[in-house]
Amino acid sequence: MTLCSSALKDANIPATMRAVVNYGPKDYRLEMHFPTPVPKEGELLVKVLAVGICAGDAKCYSGAPHFWAPGGHLGQPYVQPPIIPGHEFV
Repeated sequence: MTLCSSALKDANIPATMRAVVNYGPKDYRLEMHFPTPVPKEGELLVKVLAVGICAGDAKCYSGAPHFWAPGGHLGQPYVQPPIIPGHEFV
């Protein structure tokens, strides 16, 4: 089954969500009305209740070269803003 925007609405999933969005080193912003992603074929949407911050998140925020320097994946920096960071959640 492929979900689309109308299917999310039918499932009582809001069109927007709160998210911390990374726009660059030391430029993280709390967005109160960020568009809720629509899952593609083979993906699912997870409701997050709480989040944690790991050492990698702190390094990315501070501008560590591993995240921002060219030469990462396909010659591009690892982080391509705007992006919602994090992988530790409940």
